[in-house]
Amino acid sequence: MLTRDHIEHLPMEQKHLADAASKLPDAKAVLDASTLDMRELKHTRDDFAKLSDAVIDWVKKMPESSKKTIKYNLYQTYCPMVKKNWIQSIESVRNPYAPYMLECGTIKSQLAKESKP
Repeated sequence: MLTRDHIEHLPMEQKHLADAASKLPDAKAVLDASTLDMRELKHTRDDFAKLSDAVIDWVKKMPESSKKTIKYNLYQTYCPMVKKNWIQSIESVRNPYAPYMLECGTIKSQLAKESKP
């Protein structure tokens, strides 16, 4: 996880995200941003920030009927130290930009609510 400076799982996560984005309407920006540079952790985090911004914009533009199909809570979270956003599914802040900033940040908005069957 980026919260612990681990990127081993990211190639698989990146593939899942790219596959999902390729099937979604109006998600070209998400698909374009889904390529993460994993040569250095700093570059990975910079690309993750771009991807996060693309996903946040995409979710904000979704019709409410589409948001109701999302299976998880989605929170837009912001770190004032690095001035970057990310999305997470829990209300307690888990900052992906450095382990020493794990709880640094604020929930800016709830983008989607978990859909209940």
